[in-house]
Amino acid sequence: MLKKTNITRGVPGPNVSGEPFRVGGLITTGIAVVGGVQLNTSYRLTSPADAEALLLNSAYDLTSSNNMVVYRHIVDYYDEAPEGTAFWLRLAPQATTLANLIDDANIEFARKLIVDANGEIYNLAIGFNPASGYSETLTDGINADVRAAISKCEALYAWSVDNMREVYIALEGRGLGTNAASCADLRALPASPSGLQRNEHVTLVVGQDWDFAETLTGHARKYAGVGKYIGTIGACNLAQDPGEVASFNLTREKNSRWVTAGLSNHVKNKDQEAMLATLDTKSYVFADTHPETTGYRWNGDHTCTPIVVDSNDNMNEHKGTYCRVMNYTTRRLRAQLTQEVRTTISANPATGKMTVGVQKYLTGKGNDVFDDLVASGYISGGETYVDGNSDIFVAQQVNYSFDVVPLGTIAKIQGKINLKTSI
Repeated sequence: MLKKTNITRGVPGPNVSGEPFRVGGLITTGIAVVGGVQLNTSYRLTSPADAEALLLNSAYDLTSSNNMVVYRHIVDYYDEAPEGTAFWLRLAPQATTLANLIDDANIEFARKLIVDANGEIYNLAIGFNPASGYSETLTDGINADVRAAISKCEALYAWSVDNMREVYIALEGRGLGTNAASCADLRALPASPSGLQRNEHVTLVVGQDWDFAETLTGHARKYAGVGKYIGTIGACNLAQDPGEVASFNLTREKNSRWVTAGLSNHVKNKDQEAMLATLDTKSYVFADTHPETTGYRWNGDHTCTPIVVDSNDNMNEHKGTYCRVMNYTTRRLRAQLTQEVRTTISANPATGKMTVGVQKYLTGKGNDVFDDLVASGYISGGETYVDGNSDIFVAQQVNYSFDVVPLGTIAKIQGKINLKTSI
């Protein structure tokens, strides 16, 4: 692939065929089935029935020799995302470590799934079904392997950008501790040698369907519902928060799914309520309740990064929604501007630079994308800038910059009510 149109991030001081940003994927560990799903093979699903054709079903998860979560992630995905939405699946051997699943230097696990999907995956879930002999330890109140994987996921994101297949990543935060005070603040993870990590494109999901987890044993009981989370993302329009109360009730009473929410320590929410506010502040994602409503909603789409706004009003992607908007906008701009590669343009003979007319034309090509995104309700606004001094003779490169203003979110409502004798 020749990289002729490169767009990099500025660093601050129901038929959904036309909405590709809904497409999800899952890389996790598992076990092959004779005549069914195989390891190290990428599958494109469009419904739970496609999974069942691979002999992935409830029995696959619950068989004592398996005792893992694969099929349930798929069912959860399609409980939220409309059937017909693509879902890519790849199972690695169960002995594969979480680190290797993500680092994937030989391009056989997470990277291979992204490559096989040829850029169709926008939202990638990373799961982990440890083998029976797995020894679970905690670091900073989180499963030690998960804790180490957060920055690895950000490196995987960087790889996806470099390969022009940008993904937003939801990491299964299995095995959470039971003391919120000891759990790492995901907005303040220390970097080496100093400063804070900026894992802006990674969300750590620690919520689980407690009733389902109760049917499992051992390590499997401490799973987290990443399939449910990216399924909700698949149900969102590009700019929607997956925790939107009016739109995304996670509970499926009829099917007895997500009726009782818990955390990945396999304790019900209601039995550890004191933890929830602290975990929310520390940017963990889980299912929660709201006053005067029934069912559960996600508590947001936090990413594992500090919130940064610099002196030029550049803002980092501290919400999954912002990451998704930027990924999609980048892809749309690339698709639009690639059409200009190898075209000839006129120069001002006195300056050797592009003419003002060419500069306006190229600016308009970017702004056409922004106009469409605004009209679709995906962003508040955007602006394209073309450097009129770009070297169009030797480097033959036009330098662009872009500004995007996302939609805002009502995360809290604060009010005051008074009892009056008259109004």
